[in-house]
Amino acid sequence: RRAKVAFTDDWEADAARRDFTMNAISAEPDGTIHDPFGGLTDLVAGRVRFVGDAATRIREDVLRILRFFRFHASHGTGAPDPAGMAACRALAELLPGLSAERVQAEVLRLLEAPDPAPTVAIMIGADIFKPILPEIVDAPRLAALVAVERRLHVADRIRRLAALMPPGSDRGAVTAARLKLSNADKRRLELLTRPPLPVAAITLTRDMRSWRRALQSFGANDIRDLAIMAWADEALIGDVAEADAQAFADIIALADGWTPVPFPISGRDVRKLGVPTGPQVGELLDTVKRWWENEDYRPDRAQCLARLAEAVGGSR
Repeated sequence: RRAKVAFTDDWEADAARRDFTMNAISAEPDGTIHDPFGGLTDLVAGRVRFVGDAATRIREDVLRILRFFRFHASHGTGAPDPAGMAACRALAELLPGLSAERVQAEVLRLLEAPDPAPTVAIMIGADIFKPILPEIVDAPRLAALVAVERRLHVADRIRRLAALMPPGSDRGAVTAARLKLSNADKRRLELLTRPPLPVAAITLTRDMRSWRRALQSFGANDIRDLAIMAWADEALIGDVAEADAQAFADIIALADGWTPVPFPISGRDVRKLGVPTGPQVGELLDTVKRWWENEDYRPDRAQCLARLAEAVGGSR
């Protein structure tokens, strides 16, 4: 937006143009507090309240709708202020006029709250997201994810954004485009909304070989993300047995300490055995790599070269 800036030496007039009462508090150098709209009382009560008429404040900057809920998620207790809630609901249709970058910043900051799920549920119920992010529909899944994250002492806003959409759809890609996410965040959101492998099934088998193969194929960061989300999805279905919860924790711990195992040979080794440059080089490498993976990445370079020699001999 292109705000019109006007200066004043009247502190109360300045405070009257703020968004919320808790943001309209000022202090003099000697510590004297000026609080013309009862912001301190609201702050102590956990009440996010617009300064003056809520609709007027929102029309000055529609982003204040999203800020209202972000502040409620981080500072509020109980139900949102009724007057503010009514104005936000009535004026939500103005949200599409905001830039994607401003919406992105507010939504991601909202998801950084210790537990944004109750506030997000209110927003979904009031159709606040509908004009700008209609893909966001799943507050219970977010609540389950937050519970898992608390157990692990982690929190991640992109993972939480993914939890607001049902898995197995293209909603992640659509939302990433609407919010103009970075390429890295877009990739993560798409991964989490369309999981490329059944992480819960792999995890609950407690098969270390399958775990290592998944880590080797997708990388530690992806498997950590997918495992945390899969754990939340299991919790959403019903209580997760402690043994199963420990299985999820174990694969996450394995991911935290994972170092990729490099494949010990390359195309140059194939060509040294007299194989001309061409598709056969890749085919032979793939043959040895599948064997190496089936052996749980244990064979060293010498063993891989010996297996390659066998494969080359068998191809002639």
